Amino acid sequence: FSSQNYIQKSINDPQLTIKDVKQRLSEIMGVRKGFSEPPNRSNLLQYLPETQDELPFRSMKDSFVTALIPLSTDRILQDKYMTLMGNVRKGRLLEDMDIFAVWTCVKYINNPKMKADEFFPYSIVTAAVNQITFKGWPCKVTDDMRISGQVQWVGKTSLEICVWLESFISNEWKLFAKAYFIMVARNSTNTTGAFVNKLKPEGADEEETYAKAKERMERRHLGKKKSLLTSHPTEIEQRIIHEMYMKTIDLNDPTLNRRILPDNSVWIESTKVANMIFPHPEDRNSHNTMFGGLLMRLSSELSWIIATTYGKQRPTLRHISDITFKSPISINSFVQFEGQVVYTELNYAQILVHCELLDIMTNKMFTTNVFNYTYEYKGVLQNVVPQTYREAMMLLDGRRHFQKVM
Repeated sequence: FSSQNYIQKSINDPQLTIKDVKQRLSEIMGVRKGFSEPPNRSNLLQYLPETQDELPFRSMKDSFVTALIPLSTDRILQDKYMTLMGNVRKGRLLEDMDIFAVWTCVKYINNPKMKADEFFPYSIVTAAVNQITFKGWPCKVTDDMRISGQVQWVGKTSLEICVWLESFISNEWKLFAKAYFIMVARNSTNTTGAFVNKLKPEGADEEETYAKAKERMERRHLGKKKSLLTSHPTEIEQRIIHEMYMKTIDLNDPTLNRRILPDNSVWIESTKVANMIFPHPEDRNSHNTMFGGLLMRLSSELSWIIATTYGKQRPTLRHISDITFKSPISINSFVQFEGQVVYTELNYAQILVHCELLDIMTNKMFTTNVFNYTYEYKGVLQNVVPQTYREAMMLLDGRRHFQKVM
């Protein structure tokens, strides 16, 4: 059932639901039921191309795929997706968007060397999420949702996937969220990259979409070069930090060893919230590591707690920018999520969440994922003030993310 024909037939089903996507993706990848070591997929290496030129060109329309989230009729699904206010949990949607980006990659890849009696010889992993933008209105859990995906840029082994969500309101589909995932195709044993089809845009619309995707990739690479982890802050940023520092000096007793909190402000350190989890087999992907969509959901839920307690009201999540996936997390790990408000401007707050892996033998933490969230409030917020140079860099980085999405 795992031939190229089966894959295309499974994906092109017009009645496909998100539940079907998850089930069929497991079948295509050869995922076993129950918990066990991942199957030996080394025999599939022979079906991978040695060069990209062995694969036929593909267009964007070749990759387009859509599925339904039938919330209006599935009461069990409603319970899973529903918030206390009767809206859809955005964290659940993040899980769906991540797995749908994988599904879109499967739709796009066309490898003539694949055999009818073998599983899909690729492993698709999430490398990063460039940006996720949400509309300001809430999505009711009683309204059906439609999830769609399309490849918009391709390198040798990497792909940019646009995934968007629509809600069926007043007899029409309305855009609710859009995201850009950076996916990487790996070989069947997940040990090195695997070539994917070159993308050949067809028509003016695809040419324009491709050009915009290429610009996003170039901005992403430029952003890494100018990162505060590798470069000095700009002159303007240095002046911002110094001015903030001067506001913490007690003018009645000016000294370098004592600081005061300015009016209408809080220390960044005081906004920090953390929790730790122990993953279970149900949280695994086909590689027996933690499912990336689950990390996104847990991180977003922690960010919402931080945002709500900080602003003392229910905020609206508007953007998630530059999610990075540095390394996989084994399901026998202790995983810590730590977040805090790092920047505020008028009625917006920027929240940074780190996902870290605890080495129980050395008691050291290793960062595996970084998430940046932008929340909107109904009133002007208090300012956050750094006490250390590290916190000052976090504030400047948060300011950069805010300016990027707003």
